[in-house]
Amino acid sequence: MTRRVPFQPPGSFSQAVRECMVERMAESQKQLVQTMISPENVLHYSHGSSWKHPALPNAVDGEMETHSAEFAMSFRRIVDGDLSVMRESIEKVALQMKRQFAQSVYGLMSETCERSGNTVSTKEAGGLAEAFEHMLQKVEFGVDKKGNVSLPALHVADAAPMMAALESQTEQYGARIEALIKAKSESALAEEAARKARFESQP
Repeated sequence: MTRRVPFQPPGSFSQAVRECMVERMAESQKQLVQTMISPENVLHYSHGSSWKHPALPNAVDGEMETHSAEFAMSFRRIVDGDLSVMRESIEKVALQMKRQFAQSVYGLMSETCERSGNTVSTKEAGGLAEAFEHMLQKVEFGVDKKGNVSLPALHVADAAPMMAALESQTEQYGARIEALIKAKSESALAEEAARKARFESQP
């Protein structure tokens, strides 16, 4: 038996459903990406597939990566009016894309840090708390467009051991961390002021 599907002109209901699902998938993916990268630090590139840094000979040339996801919806559930299948499909695609995006982001960060030597070993540092302190010493703080210091974000698979290690430290350790953050913040503000001064001094 052959199933006949009536012709649906452009602007049909099915097309509207597809467009709506694509829009929801894009929004869901955007929200998941924001859990790793601030929207203020995202740049959009819409030409070519790579970019170079002629003024920075030590910089690594960038290449675009393709992320893809597949999903299938049960025809029976659609016939039965179970529209939750659409929500489940959107969530499935978003999670697949997030997983691939996370692998790309953390993989690139790992390669970059290994190449520059900007790494910290928990074993060599003597523990999680000591490694956290060494990490702060290596990281340079930034300043956002509003002039506020941007503190580094810590991404770990399981935050419980790190939090337990930090909470068990002495007051002296806490004082060192606060002093380190203050010094790093002051240095970031001074560097930002010097950067702005270079532009202000130009005719």
